[in-house]
Amino acid sequence: MLVGAARLGLLSRHQQAFATCETALGVAVWALHSPVIAPGPFVFAFVLPLVAANVMVMGLIFTNDSLSPLTEAVVDGLDGSIVK
Repeated sequence: MLVGAARLGLLSRHQQAFATCETALGVAVWALHSPVIAPGPFVFAFVLPLVAANVMVMGLIFTNDSLSPLTEAVVDGLDGSIVK
């Protein structure tokens, strides 16, 4: 996504640099913590919370889509949503 945003010109140079630094910092933090934590506990410290968060977000999206009435081609994007 970061490379694609740069290629499409979606971010300014400053935003691109900031996003790249932020991504590198996140990778560096977890890369430095992984050998200290060890592979087994690393799964419980990083992988399982990440999976749980993704399941919750996808569940919320699925619930909102399921509760919304089925709408045909609508001009208003919020017309078929719960939020009005």
